[in-house]
Amino acid sequence: MNRCRVPGCGRQCAAGFSLLEVIIATAMLMGAAVVLSRLAGMGREQSQAAETLDSAQRICEQTLNELLLGARPLTAGEDQPLLPLDAAMMPPAEPTVDTPVGQFAVPNPAQKLAAGQISGSQSAADPVIGWRFSVRLQPLAAFPGMWTLTVEVAEGNQSQVRRRRFALTRWISGPAPPGAFESPFWQRSPEGALLP
Repeated sequence: MNRCRVPGCGRQCAAGFSLLEVIIATAMLMGAAVVLSRLAGMGREQSQAAETLDSAQRICEQTLNELLLGARPLTAGEDQPLLPLDAAMMPPAEPTVDTPVGQFAVPNPAQKLAAGQISGSQSAADPVIGWRFSVRLQPLAAFPGMWTLTVEVAEGNQSQVRRRRFALTRWISGPAPPGAFESPFWQRSPEGALLP
């Protein structure tokens, strides 16, 4: 607050904040706003990472169950595109255009559409689009008659340095699928793969 420093002077001093006090208060407020906005951004990033991990866990569990039930072929493979079961089992549907009036078939999917969105057997809302999965089958030498089935899902964007991944392993008792352990690709030597 601005006070008159000379007692008994005839001037009246206006009460209020000095310019320096206003500048310091504004700087403190701006510093607090920057810190809070950064914290909000970090919270949003962590929330998105948790949501992606939750999706990966659900998709991995669903894929493992589909493999065990026979809905998907139980064969070892790495980094395969994860297609919905209806897209994997059925031929792709004819692309359509969503308009306010309804859906219409598109005869030429290569042409650009000014309005509407192209949708086929894989819609943008489908959660498995953009994910890839790997299946690993290994016998357990310590426990005869048992084997492990490991399913790993990863984000489909392979250009990312650190893709989000999730893996589930299940121990299974009983006979393995025919030909599961004959020549797993991770045990093949690179030189043998190049020979004719």
